[in-house]
Amino acid sequence: MKKTTLLVFAFLSIQLSFSQIDVAVDANENWIGFVNVFHNENSTTQPDGTFETGFAYDVALIRTDINTSDGSVTVFPNYLIWRDNDETPCGGAFCSEWNPFWFASPEVPNKDVELNTFVERNRTDNPEFFNQDVTFNLAVTDFGFTPPESNDYVIKAFIKVFPADFSSVRQYDFILTTSGTFSVTAPAAEFVATDQVIQWGFQVFGPIADEANEPALRAVTGIRTVDPASLSTDDLQINSFLVSPNPTKNIWNIEANVAVESVEIFDLLGKNVLSLTPNSQNVSVDASNLKTGVYLARVTSSGGTKSLKLVKN
Repeated sequence: MKKTTLLVFAFLSIQLSFSQIDVAVDANENWIGFVNVFHNENSTTQPDGTFETGFAYDVALIRTDINTSDGSVTVFPNYLIWRDNDETPCGGAFCSEWNPFWFASPEVPNKDVELNTFVERNRTDNPEFFNQDVTFNLAVTDFGFTPPESNDYVIKAFIKVFPADFSSVRQYDFILTTSGTFSVTAPAAEFVATDQVIQWGFQVFGPIADEANEPALRAVTGIRTVDPASLSTDDLQINSFLVSPNPTKNIWNIEANVAVESVEIFDLLGKNVLSLTPNSQNVSVDASNLKTGVYLARVTSSGGTKSLKLVKN
């Protein structure tokens, strides 16, 4: 099973204006956890993608780390569900006890989970959130989420708006796939009188993860985000990369504003097909021996790591 981790780092920025409220992430906020459960392709009782249940879950149990000392929020796949439903592991495999709600057979999960970690406001206490546009801003400065992890998990930043009875939930979101500055807006024009709750935060969607792999995975890939307002001009430019031509038949040229320390090329199955250590701001990647298709490059510099989509014709 493939896994990933997601690192989120940000600060609070709430600015009121006549037409818009801007929000970002604050480790000192009251973060809430909620898990939605769906059948996957291994289920023998319901079609793939069928919603099964949802439940509130402690943020720490979801495996989201809230670090108030440095303002960071770190999001990972969930390992505790696997641990708590694999009662008697022996030698990395199941013995006699495993929970059929979560597993189709030993070590074969039959459910996917949507892990939601979010901040919430309600109309009674904060009516200003329901008569203006609400925009969630963040800048991804380091992006280390590459295949094979990206084939199994979808990471989103979102805003949700809904009435107290959850009868109609509107979600505004974007999928995190690369470095850059992003925002998502819940437009006030779409708010209705019955809307009572607004949330913003992050989702990790994918299979439950084997706790045996947790220590290694928590130490590797991640996405680091910050409030764009907290960045200097230099910070915003630190991981600026330009690739041309793209698509290409022979050579990808990568231009950067800082020295590129390493370039790793992966195919969509997660296989590392090429690695370079150029230590230069101008890098040429020879694609002539690669098959036609889509690749992902993990480019590392002193400013962090960014993933780039590359196409070979």
